[in-house]
Amino acid sequence: MGLSCSCSCDWDEYESEPGDKEFDGWSFQVLDFEPFPELRRKRCISCRELIDWADPCLKFKRHRHPYTEIEANINGVDWESFEEPIIGCPPVYQCERCGEIFLNLWSIGFECVYPSEDMNELLAEYKVIHKEKLMSRTAELLKEKTC
Repeated sequence: MGLSCSCSCDWDEYESEPGDKEFDGWSFQVLDFEPFPELRRKRCISCRELIDWADPCLKFKRHRHPYTEIEANINGVDWESFEEPIIGCPPVYQCERCGEIFLNLWSIGFECVYPSEDMNELLAEYKVIHKEKLMSRTAELLKEKTC
């Protein structure tokens, strides 16, 4: 696994093609915890733990591109010219623990983090990255003091 939380992507360079099944759009509007609305439990998209009814969770709306020209026509979209994913998919949810990690990583600038990634692994990566930076900075300060 690469250090995805240290990524600095340029999203303007990404070009999706009609029928591209790899692209899945996630809606990141203002995210806040809300009670899980469904009576039937669902798994957290990140850690796969079950989320019970009324448990605090994050809800992510998803959209995708049409897979075929027929699907685009049914949805009233020109097959060759659409930009944003327009076909709604069922929402996915993150449990309170994963949601908290996601919101914190997102708020400090790691925008290449997706809800479906394992948040516990990303947090561990973040700790490793910043521990190394802190250790090297401490070594520099100690070297300056001794000189």
